[in-house]
Amino acid sequence: MSSEYRGLDHQGCSDKQGSNNVGYAGKTLVVFLNRGGGEWKPNRVARNLPPHDFGAAWVVGLCTVDNGEHIYGVANLHLDGGDSPTWTVRIAKDLGSWSVKRVQ
Repeated sequence: MSSEYRGLDHQGCSDKQGSNNVGYAGKTLVVFLNRGGGEWKPNRVARNLPPHDFGAAWVVGLCTVDNGEHIYGVANLHLDGGDSPTWTVRIAKDLGSWSVKRVQ
């Protein structure tokens, strides 16, 4: 995993959790990736999350653009049966439709 993603898990949780974690207990943390960073491994990130009080943690990032369609990766950083549930979301060029496919 690239060093950019290795810091994602700790930085995202730590920045939002802060010293007063009471306000975030049970809330949902959503991290939007806005940069490339090599191969994405949501299971590894989920396993390395620091202790937190969030009810859920999600990561959303643009994977590629294919013929004008934007393809995003979406991961719930909860190890469900050993794997972090992960989907791809393909948004049509005209933004009029989309499809969702579970990949893990």
